[in-house]
Amino acid sequence: RSAVDWQGCVYEKEQYQRVTKKLRKALDTAGLKDVLILGPEGAIIDDNWTILGGKDLPDLKRDPELTRAIGAIAHHTYNEGYGTKDPRDFEAYNRAAVASGKDLWMTEWSRTCGWEGETLDSVITTVRPMIRDLVLLQNNYYIYWYGWRSSDYPLAGALLCGHPPNLIRTKNFYIFKKLFNSARPGCVVRRLVTTDPDL
Repeated sequence: RSAVDWQGCVYEKEQYQRVTKKLRKALDTAGLKDVLILGPEGAIIDDNWTILGGKDLPDLKRDPELTRAIGAIAHHTYNEGYGTKDPRDFEAYNRAAVASGKDLWMTEWSRTCGWEGETLDSVITTVRPMIRDLVLLQNNYYIYWYGWRSSDYPLAGALLCGHPPNLIRTKNFYIFKKLFNSARPGCVVRRLVTTDPDL
């Protein structure tokens, strides 16, 4: 075992759990009991499974000190390029988080900044993971990472490009605007199922 508690951005499971529990104790001692620790915040939810013991997050069940230390379960969901794509895995992760009493926070996702320009296909590719995150994972918090780009050329993931007063509102901007103006606090996602093979 290393004597170093923190060695950089990449944590091994044991190191992450040890540091998180020590940080929680230090915050409590400093009178900061209300400060939430969000984590593990893997680049894909598979990383969180590794750090918390598996898809059903067994280390949270096994270790009450770790459960108390983590205020909310945070992750990025760059699962499009790598990582699980099975909806059952996302749903299992959600059930485990709910069972542990933790909110799910999606703290970073955006479309990879490709140079293919702003086509309707690129907008659909941008919105698809967001729908997955809101419907299957049921994140209570969602942060879209790539809101603005300084270039006047709208890349695939950006919402706004350029500089005031000449900001360019991209197709993604209007899709996100519609979503966030339509989804009111307290809204519930209803999942529909059909046996109709044509749908």
